[in-house]
Amino acid sequence: MRAFRTLNEALQVACDHPESGLRFLDRKERPTWTPWAEVHRRAVAVAGGLQALGIQRGDRIVLVFPTCAGFFDAYFGALLAGAVPVPVYPPVRLGRMGEYHQRTA
Repeated sequence: MRAFRTLNEALQVACDHPESGLRFLDRKERPTWTPWAEVHRRAVAVAGGLQALGIQRGDRIVLVFPTCAGFFDAYFGALLAGAVPVPVYPPVRLGRMGEYHQRTA
């Protein structure tokens, strides 16, 4: 097994293997599959958007996502932009956003 220096490098190499990717099950247990090359393409778009917003190398980016493919787009996009992704699970109860913000901060 090859060792990679960074996750960005691992993602780039994974793109060369069209048979590999992410598989998610929805609530009805229907699978959705996304090849790594597609994850990389979307992550590059996210990275460009973050850089356009002024995000710089080393900035922390809070990612508030449920378990979904979009999380990986944002996670790898932050890495590609040189930022530090900080995953935070979304609030369970939307009616208690103040409490959620206080605890998360």
